[in-house]
Amino acid sequence: MTTFLWRSLLVISFGMTGVYLGAWAGATYFVPKSAGLAGGAMVLGYVILGFVGFAIAGALIAFRLQGKKLRHTALIVGVPVLLFYLVLSVNALMKAATEREPEAAFAPAGTFTVTMERVDKSDPYLFVRMHVDSKTRTWEQTGPAPEHKVCYAKIKAKNLIEIRDALESLLAVSGDKLADCNRADQPVIKRLHWDLTDGRMEQGSANLPENGTLEVNESCLRQHFEISRTFSLVEKISLQAGGKVRCN
Repeated sequence: MTTFLWRSLLVISFGMTGVYLGAWAGATYFVPKSAGLAGGAMVLGYVILGFVGFAIAGALIAFRLQGKKLRHTALIVGVPVLLFYLVLSVNALMKAATEREPEAAFAPAGTFTVTMERVDKSDPYLFVRMHVDSKTRTWEQTGPAPEHKVCYAKIKAKNLIEIRDALESLLAVSGDKLADCNRADQPVIKRLHWDLTDGRMEQGSANLPENGTLEVNESCLRQHFEISRTFSLVEKISLQAGGKVRCN
């Protein structure tokens, strides 16, 4: 039984060493920075490869050693590895605690949802839908085709507040500017739908309803800052610092 425990410690220690080295090598040398959301899955592949490779090497060594040599080797390898992962865990918990934002930080954002959709889907490498929900404090991205994978993550308070401010500015855009977005001679390329459910807008301060949809063409986005800024903030929210990205 004791021999089994020492061998298990040695194999697990080697495997965990492979996990770290695989993640480091994959993220540093093998996964391109342009991989975007797919980068996490690619790094995971190197993590698994590193674990399996090092665990096999550890098993070969563990079954070659006996008695004191096995015990001493397991301690020499295992204790530093376990301490290393303990330090990583403590640092991760401390970082999570310091980055956690208080409830009051989200108050200025209010309660709203906003969704940007690509009407022009000619580029297969671009996502087709981005949804932001201030209540759950998350963004949810669908696409690109053909898998239409759904990825999501938490949003920081400052980014939610920035989107809310942009939405309120959008609702106050003049009718002349909105007319440029609906010109029949130019195709619609993007659509924005919003719902400001908290009803904080003052009466008479908006030309658009608190629950509405706006379709735009390329010329509209190029000419009118308030409109293009709102679309851009929603479209690029996944590039902002936030929570860990997860995909289904």
